[in-house]
Amino acid sequence: MDKKKEENKLGISMKKSNILIEWKDYVSRTSIQLDPASLANAEAKLNQCCKVLAVGDDVTDIKVGNYVLMGGAGRLITLNDTTYGIIKEHMVDATFLTMPKIGKDEGDSHGAIRTDITANQLEKFSKKHKYPN
Repeated sequence: MDKKKEENKLGISMKKSNILIEWKDYVSRTSIQLDPASLANAEAKLNQCCKVLAVGDDVTDIKVGNYVLMGGAGRLITLNDTTYGIIKEHMVDATFLTMPKIGKDEGDSHGAIRTDITANQLEKFSKKHKYPN
């Protein structure tokens, strides 16, 4: 019931496994203009965890009002001068009831995750292969 109330408030009804998310535009604290690729990267980092505004009928585990940690790319759409994101349910890595605090390392690839084993392997590799600095 809450799902339909929220959709009616926005005037948007999502279809199938689509999820409508809140999108925040990146605003620089300085007067430095970012190139389009850097701006897109900054906005993606800012919006890696977004509030769910509406869900399609096939979405089962995600509710309006949840926050989702995205693991894929969706698309942006501007309606009535407000930008929203649209993603598929399978692009969601995790859901939260409240906005979590995102760490600075969030978004690193799995290659950046180090364990004792990988650290030892990297050390052996670097000793075997010397690269000039």
